[in-house]
Amino acid sequence: MMNYGMYIVGGIIFALYMYFTLWNIIYNGNKQEQENKANIEHDSLDYDGMGNFTRMPISRERKKSLRIVEKNIKKDLRYDRQKD
Repeated sequence: MMNYGMYIVGGIIFALYMYFTLWNIIYNGNKQEQENKANIEHDSLDYDGMGNFTRMPISRERKKSLRIVEKNIKKDLRYDRQKD
């Protein structure tokens, strides 16, 4: 009879231990997720998740070539509108 009682007491202690362990994991996971939401959403330009070091400034030559391309596109659009 004493053996059954020890199994029951041990089972209750084990069940309580597992319950509070799982509760602790879930509770702290949710709490950490809420705290980190503000940190995740503050940098909308960080598409790759690597931080700011991947955003290099555009060189002068590249800026110049981009301006030329934009001018050519605008000219083409004007020409197409005049054509119609």
